[in-house]
Amino acid sequence: MSGLRFRLLTGRLAPTDDEAIRRKGGGEEVLRLLDDHLRGREFFVGESYSIADIGIYGYVHVAGEAGIDLRPFAHVSGWLECVRRQPGYIERPRALPGECRAGRGPLAVRLRPRPAGSQLARAGHGLLSAPARRGARVTEEARLEQQDAGLTPVSDGWFVVNVRDAAWVTSEALGAACIFEGDDAPFPDVGFTLAVLQPGRAGGRYHREANQEDFLVLAGECLLLIEGEERPLKAWDFVHCPPDTEHGFVGAGDGPCVIFMTGARKGWPEKGIVYPRSEPALRHGAGVETETTSPAEAYAPFPKWKPGPPESWDGLPWA
Repeated sequence: MSGLRFRLLTGRLAPTDDEAIRRKGGGEEVLRLLDDHLRGREFFVGESYSIADIGIYGYVHVAGEAGIDLRPFAHVSGWLECVRRQPGYIERPRALPGECRAGRGPLAVRLRPRPAGSQLARAGHGLLSAPARRGARVTEEARLEQQDAGLTPVSDGWFVVNVRDAAWVTSEALGAACIFEGDDAPFPDVGFTLAVLQPGRAGGRYHREANQEDFLVLAGECLLLIEGEERPLKAWDFVHCPPDTEHGFVGAGDGPCVIFMTGARKGWPEKGIVYPRSEPALRHGAGVETETTSPAEAYAPFPKWKPGPPESWDGLPWA
């Protein structure tokens, strides 16, 4: 379910794609098994709330974001409400990928939320209170695997990876992006993307969203499109975008531009994203002809992003 949720929210799959339909069917089959198990039960194991409930809740409570209707699974729905009534329960924001940073556009890969902290706290999505975490083991090191995109985390935990080796996606039209995360171990609270823009090319669609985003130009030059204005940027220029700030970036100068992009993930997809029509953005190839809230519609003219690093590091700081 979580893998489907990620792919739908980042635009990697459309709900009508064969793979999305297959994954949704698999998720519904799992829910049927869970629903049967919970018939006549208040908790998954025994007569009291346990780590089994904490771990399973983390995946099941976001099934709706994968397009799965929980209403037919009455026992699962009742169990979810029972978990939410537990002492110390904290409702965590549900968020995913956002534009140009780990999320909603191709340059983003914000994924399913998991809080930092001990392994139990992460598995429970914030269900354990601070006193319950005392004495728990320290955060484990994440497991990294070599995948098509690059060296990718496949489990939660701390990790160190070099930009040259990390997970990348590339597009002939939009440039390249180091995304750091993977489907199996997304960052829960803040998304990060290292975007590489080529001169005259937009790195993503002009947009606004309900969360804060911030950007730091590390190398090269680019043009910032913001609230209908144009601002040239160079290395070490910092851009702060409060919630609902319209913005986009276009490469400039005579070489690649590298931008470190960050964004909060609170409340997405509930709060959503808007791609407004903007004449300056259209002039620079970063805008949409008709306003939309659908990432799939906004990026329909572009080919899908491909996993893997650029063919060359020429002109980049880590070459």
